[in-house]
Order: sequence, then C-alpha cells, then structure tokens
Amino acid sequence: MLSLALLLSCKGCPSNSSTGSPEPLRPDAGDAGDDDDIGFITEDEYETLPVDPRFSFSDGIRDVRNRFSFTVMVEVSLGPREPIRCSGVLLSPHLVLTAGHCVCGAHPISSPAGEVHSVIDGSRCAEDAKVETVISSLAGSHPSEVMAEKLRSYHGRVRPHPSLEVLLSEQATPLSNRANLAVIVLEQPVDDVPMAPRLPSAEVTLAEPFTIAGYGFDGRSDLIQGRRRFGRKKITRLPMTASEEILFEPAGTPFTTGSGEPCLVEGGKEPMLVGVTTLDSKDGPAFTSTFPHREWILSELGRPLPSLKTPSRSKDSAR
Repeated sequence: MLSLALLLSCKGCPSNSSTGSPEPLRPDAGDAGDDDDIGFITEDEYETLPVDPRFSFSDGIRDVRNRFSFTVMVEVSLGPREPIRCSGVLLSPHLVLTAGHCVCGAHPISSPAGEVHSVIDGSRCAEDAKVETVISSLAGSHPSEVMAEKLRSYHGRVRPHPSLEVLLSEQATPLSNRANLAVIVLEQPVDDVPMAPRLPSAEVTLAEPFTIAGYGFDGRSDLIQGRRRFGRKKITRLPMTASEEILFEPAGTPFTTGSGEPCLVEGGKEPMLVGVTTLDSKDGPAFTSTFPHREWILSELGRPLPSLKTPSRSKDSAR
C-alpha cells in the first residue's frame, strides 16, 4: 500500500531512462491484504495523499477475542471540513472517556513570548459525538479465523474537562498538556460490552509496564478501520511541573497508537485504567494520567442521566 501511495503522490516525477524498459507487474502487485481495507482513492484526492507507514496496521496484536471490547471508536465534527476520529473507553454503559483534543478544536491565541500559537480548551468543542463498539466473531478456534466484526453505533453529548488546556506551538506540537480529557454521555446504554476498567488508587511508577488498546492512527482521516489492536508499553517519564503528560516507549511488539486510547495495567479481575493517550509531545508518545482526575471522573459517573424525549436508536452493522 505504501508503494501505491508513493506512485500516486508522484504525479509529474521525472522518469529514469537509464533503467530501460519497465518490468511487467506481478499478478499480486498492489494487493494490500486483509488489514488494508482502506477503500478507493479518488482522482481529486490522490495528490495530497500522505505517505505514511501507518497506512498499514500490521503492528500490534489484533483483539479478536474481545479482551478490550470496552475500547470504542469516537467521531465528532467541528465543521464541514473538520471531522475528528479517535478512540475512547467505556467507563459505564452510558459514559465514554476520551482525550479532550479528540472532541475539541484548537484556536489561535497571542502569547508574550510568542512560542504559543494556539490552544485547545473547552471553548471550541463539539456538542455531540458518535461512538461505535466493535465485537469480533471467530469462525474457528484460531485467532486468524475472524468471521466478522459487528459495529454498533451510539450517540451522545460531549462534556470536556473544565480545566482542559493544551498549548500548541506553530507546528502544532504540544508545549503543555493539562486535563486533556472529556466524556461523552450516551443517549442509549451500551449492552454488548461485558465489563469496564476500574480507576487507579495510585499513580503509575517509572518503568512500569502497561497495555494500550485502540484503533491506530487518528485525526482528520479515514484510517480508523474498526480493527482493534493492542500492544505493551512501559513508562519512561512521570509528569513534570509544566505538563501532566506521562511518556512511554514500546515494551514488546511494535504498536502504532492513536489518541483517546486506554492505557491499562492488567493483573486483577478487571484491568485498571491508568491513562488515556494524548498528542505526542516533542519528547515522544504520551498519555494523560487518570489518577489526578479521579474525583472528576467519579463525579461524571455519579451524575444523573439526562432525560431524553426522543432517544435515538443505536445502529448495527457487520462486515
């Protein structure tokens, strides 16, 4: 698929006449395989197609046994040309936790030093979000024999953390991350996910291993395909004074992470939700710890559900 992207994005490139006649293509040339069901690229779009290895989600371990089925897909729109797609995590049948920047957009600000170019806060957030659960069905006993993935859609209201503030440079690199969290209150309860993770009673420790589950590359693209994967990481840096983010690195099979994905410490009956992945910092991939925001999360869980006059029905789809 990467080769195809390179060819499509090279319109007008000079030819190399020294190589002679081109060799005929193999019969399987351009076959991306089962995990690259990205769809067709229109003529109007191909020249701006980003060349990125994350087009192919061959990394991580596919969650075919639904170990992390509480990990959901989240989609909002901040305008006609501003869709945002991320992951999220079910905390209860009615509540989804995700990253604040997954549901809120940046807006420019002026700063005395000039380093800060824009900020993500609660002033420019989507009102509504679509959430999709994904349940895999096996055709046999082997994980490679996935028969289908059932997607169920829900809708809900967005509530960002009241202290959400992500300061960005001119290159959109986070300079600081504070309370980069938001919840989505669903109109209809999720009834096909058996459990949700528990909240931590203490902060993570340096070099502690954990698991991230999610749907990969996020942002303004259609590359979230509904194929949930997971991988192991370990903590490399704890929060610093200027920012709340916790840095991590791979600790096993490579796994491309996105935003809003749950960071889980396993070992008990239920996994423990220690964080939610955020924008990569200049020092590496990062997540927002849930421990400092435990009281806020518990207060959101304890809020009475809004009464809805005409609740929308969830929609099922399978593939």
